[in-house]
Amino acid sequence: MGTGLDLNFLRGDLNPNFNPLIARPAVNFMVRYNFSRAFSVRVNTSYGKLMGSDKLSSNPANNLRDRKFTATLQDWGADLEFNFLNFRSSGTIIKSSWTPTLSLGLGQFRIPNINYKSNGVQNTTNYDAPRFSFNYGFGFKKELNNNLNFTGSFRAVAPVITNGQDAYDGMGFKKNGTITNSYILNPLDNPKVITPNTHVKDMFYHASFTISYVFSRVRCPNPKR
Repeated sequence: MGTGLDLNFLRGDLNPNFNPLIARPAVNFMVRYNFSRAFSVRVNTSYGKLMGSDKLSSNPANNLRDRKFTATLQDWGADLEFNFLNFRSSGTIIKSSWTPTLSLGLGQFRIPNINYKSNGVQNTTNYDAPRFSFNYGFGFKKELNNNLNFTGSFRAVAPVITNGQDAYDGMGFKKNGTITNSYILNPLDNPKVITPNTHVKDMFYHASFTISYVFSRVRCPNPKR
């Protein structure tokens, strides 16, 4: 089991391009079970902040709209991890003190509060009911000593979109192609042309850095010795 720090990112209508300037801190806790040399199961949870800002977008339409939001993100789930190398393996000819990894899993998340600010007007909403997500990512594990590991990973949390819900940053399109609200540049024109909104689904990302403690199996003495 272990704990560490995350950096949370959001890619959505306010930030259609990945931008490290929107990173916000979080804390994580995880429990991992290694059931073979190649595969592990990791149960993890994270709690932290999210932020999005039109000002940080490379799209001039986003800059002109100048909408911003801050939020709290809680998520939890279980991932299947694949180890490429014989990490911490015993009884093998080739052992490795580190390994790259891939992960895939399912989870849930909730956003208990979101604060929006646009044209000087501020309002608050929430997605308090937990929602499902697909999680996937890559990373590495490094053995520090007999009982400690260091893990670094980059994971995507992709919400399962239901009922056309794609507005975790307060903006988006419904399934029928209409926008979720009226924050466009000129309501008299075609909103599909002049709104900065994109059809890219909102997604969250975690850059995680974790220290974990390894509980070794009890080794019975050899009675023949």
